[in-house]
Amino acid sequence: MEPVIASAIFLFGLAFGSFLNVCIYRLPLGLSVVTPRSACPKCSHPIAFYDNLPLLSWLILGGRCRYCKTRISPRYLMIELLTGLLFLACYSYFGLTLSTLKYCTLAFLLLGLIFTDAETKLLPDKLTLPGLALGVVFSLLVPVNDLAAQFLPGLVNLPFSGDLSIRMMSLLDSLLGAAVGASFIYGAGAIYLRWRGNEGMGFGDVKLMAMVGAFLGIKLTIFTIFTASLAGSFFGLSTVFIVWLKRTHRYMKRLANAQAARRRGWQSAQVVWSTAITRCLLESFSGAWPSSLSFSATVSCTGMEGSGEVTGKPNSAAGVACVLLRGDCVPAGFAVHSHAEENHCRGARFFLRSRADIGYVAAASLQHGDPATEATEA
Repeated sequence: MEPVIASAIFLFGLAFGSFLNVCIYRLPLGLSVVTPRSACPKCSHPIAFYDNLPLLSWLILGGRCRYCKTRISPRYLMIELLTGLLFLACYSYFGLTLSTLKYCTLAFLLLGLIFTDAETKLLPDKLTLPGLALGVVFSLLVPVNDLAAQFLPGLVNLPFSGDLSIRMMSLLDSLLGAAVGASFIYGAGAIYLRWRGNEGMGFGDVKLMAMVGAFLGIKLTIFTIFTASLAGSFFGLSTVFIVWLKRTHRYMKRLANAQAARRRGWQSAQVVWSTAITRCLLESFSGAWPSSLSFSATVSCTGMEGSGEVTGKPNSAAGVACVLLRGDCVPAGFAVHSHAEENHCRGARFFLRSRADIGYVAAASLQHGDPATEATEA
């Protein structure tokens, strides 16, 4: 491999990569790839030739427009570099021959179709159909079996030895490769449509595989389909497995959080119950009868000796209310309007299971020598 020629081919690939960026951007929009001049999509300022140098301009400008400083996608740099490297790889493998030109053309077309499909989910006919025609024409100049003979020795056995016969067989092989590639993709898409009721592959994929078949011939086309199917199956199974692992991890995490919350809830309930009962017993023996509820408020017994401060958590979903009154205030009942269960008991203490609602009026009816009075939530 001559260094000068290799360098020239690499630069040639960079230039074609720059043109390929134009094709990827404009073809899906139905725009011409020749006119007008390239311009910044943000500020519409025309790009000068010194800002359009493959690879170098992106690096010099730091990936931004010179005028409006809008960020330029690194995809431009990547495609230019990949095209240059692919052209260089073809030259290093095939030498300075027509085979290099043929497979550089195939690499150019495939690279453009791959990135266009990734960005827009489209495979433009302006790349696939000319590619199909070029594949058939190249089969007359470079036998399609040439690549198969180098990659898969012994796979190709032509029955004729004459140059014309080889070229005609190559043309037939190219046409059969295009037909087999297109038929396989079309059949797979039809089966998927019948099975799932929606399109798995569009007609652009059919034309893409016809183009590949025209370049490679029937044998390498079948080999490509088989290899791509295995690679796709492996990728699909790997994706399913990764998704399953992530979902399982999320489920186990939610389950652990739910169990922890349940344990904390039981612990909180036990603390509330034990605290309320203990306080009731202590206050009962000591003779002091303060008032307490499970939500934040102040209850006062108007005109009586009994008064107390409410304690507890205001947002507890189901708390325990221990109501104790001092002196001769004897509770006949306690009710929170349609928000709690009324629970009567003898003596000066009882338990009330309340909800987290606050801000409503609570009334306590107390028995004394005077008429019943009310205790209102502050």
